[in-house]
Amino acid sequence: MENERNELENEENLQINQVQSANLLNVIGSIATEEIGLRILILAEANKIQAAIGVEGVTIADLIRINRSVTRTMKTVLLKNTILERKLRDVLNTLREQDIATFSVQQLLIEFANVIGSIFNEENALAELIQAEADKINTAIPIATTVEELVELDQSVRALMKIIVQKNFILQRKLRNVIQFIEFLISENVVLPITIQNVINNLILLINAISNEETSLGALIESEAQKIDRAGNFGPTTEQRLEINNSVGSIVDTIVQKNMILEAKLEDVLSLFRQVELNEIQIEQIENSLSNIVNSIAVEEEGLGNLIALVSLSLLSTISNISNLSTDVINDLIQANENTTNLIESITLKNMVLEAKLEEALDFINNL
Repeated sequence: MENERNELENEENLQINQVQSANLLNVIGSIATEEIGLRILILAEANKIQAAIGVEGVTIADLIRINRSVTRTMKTVLLKNTILERKLRDVLNTLREQDIATFSVQQLLIEFANVIGSIFNEENALAELIQAEADKINTAIPIATTVEELVELDQSVRALMKIIVQKNFILQRKLRNVIQFIEFLISENVVLPITIQNVINNLILLINAISNEETSLGALIESEAQKIDRAGNFGPTTEQRLEINNSVGSIVDTIVQKNMILEAKLEDVLSLFRQVELNEIQIEQIENSLSNIVNSIAVEEEGLGNLIALVSLSLLSTISNISNLSTDVINDLIQANENTTNLIESITLKNMVLEAKLEEALDFINNL
């Protein structure tokens, strides 16, 4: 009699846990749905910048005002992303503590695929936003009349890029939460159902999104190089040259941070690919996606090379404008050299991140 009562209680507890787990899976699905809305909002912000660029007679002041408006909106998006990431982490921690038998792994992987889908769609939207920033700078360069305008423009770009980097970090944490849970299932010897294919396919699309972001970052680097070139046309003082170099260096530092996050995402994705079975079509798609990343890295490297050349020319111009060697002049020469060195160091760090990413991509391709 007592055994029957215990079996009944266990069955009731199992049913309760299954209902709770089903509700948790629904929460994961709702997170993906909300992320889709955020992606549409980001695209709208990118379109807003592109629309402003196309306005006849647009001024640099107008472009800066638009950027400030977009930055405010993106701060709100970032806050929403942070809340959703925390919610996803809490749900997955709760599921991890339950018996795997209480939830449907098949349904969980479907929801995971939806979350990853929302991530790669947001990554593509961010690529559009970064490209809009590059286009905006290219629009501003020919209408700029002072170094100060270019520096102020950079400040607005840097403010938005910092928000984009923070958002990328949140998306990377969300991706890692999902991948680590799948790795947990694998470690528990769970046989992954057919819906794992949806996850793999969306992760391949995520690699493509990373490639798109790399391409847009390359465009942004190139626009920064052209900005230094334009500043030289104004006959800048030594102080102004240092100011524009510092401004560009801050942008490069932000780009490096974003590159590091993209590299971490790629590493997580490739790590999971090594633990699951891939079919021939997926292998071919992965190879093509990684090849696209290799090409985008080459574009970035070319932009960095151009940037280094223009920074070096700027330093030479600064030196040639200095005469009558004195203590102040020596100090100016040292400051100019340190300023250039700081910017080159930022570029070198970016080169190192790109090299790590290239090595990961080529290593995976060679072992396919």
